[in-house]
Amino acid sequence: MDGSAVGSITESGAAASGDVTPYGVATTYRVEYGATTAYGSVTPWTSAGAGTGAVAVSVPITGLAAAKTYHARLVAQSAGGTTNGPDLSFTTAIQAKLPPAGGSGGGVPPLVGIVTAADAPPAAPAGPLDKRAPRLAASLRRHAIRRGARATLRVLVSEDATVVLRVMGRTSRVMITTGAVRVRAGRRVSLKLSTRLPHRSLRRGLYRVAVVARDAAGNTATRTVRLRLR
Repeated sequence: MDGSAVGSITESGAAASGDVTPYGVATTYRVEYGATTAYGSVTPWTSAGAGTGAVAVSVPITGLAAAKTYHARLVAQSAGGTTNGPDLSFTTAIQAKLPPAGGSGGGVPPLVGIVTAADAPPAAPAGPLDKRAPRLAASLRRHAIRRGARATLRVLVSEDATVVLRVMGRTSRVMITTGAVRVRAGRRVSLKLSTRLPHRSLRRGLYRVAVVARDAAGNTATRTVRLRLR
């Protein structure tokens, strides 16, 4: 499994993502997570199909406590055996403190958790050996468009990165993958995404669009948005 990462971190949840390759055998995947590398909690098994190419998957993790460090890993299983992805640790956001009713002043915004490969977050200074995933923000200009039309995504990354868009159906099968686009740090760009296959348009319904950013050090971050074709 390639490109494993944890993103979309909030006070009570996160999303683990990566690429699962079935190699022509029916394959399922899930995420194991917990306060230690013993994990202890799992998400339901989900089908990755039986194709030969890599499938981009994203699994939501819910019910977590605020400001706490967790470990997670992506696990794939088929008739050929079980493959465990790398251990990823992350820290949920601190619960926002709101000002008292009728008071003035802003609340304390939640802190975004940092994906690391160790229990403790990395040191603040970034350098050539920095292992943190780039921070990534992505949003659709319109969440519902006509089938066959192009969607527009606005993307912002904290580091220079290459960005790939992947459209996934209900079973997390990748329907469309775009070529990599170079995005400069701190510069919001609009990326166009076609909803047409080589000989036809995607069917009406709800799809997930995974936005995957990879920086020069090989660190990745993924954000997933929902797109409805009508």
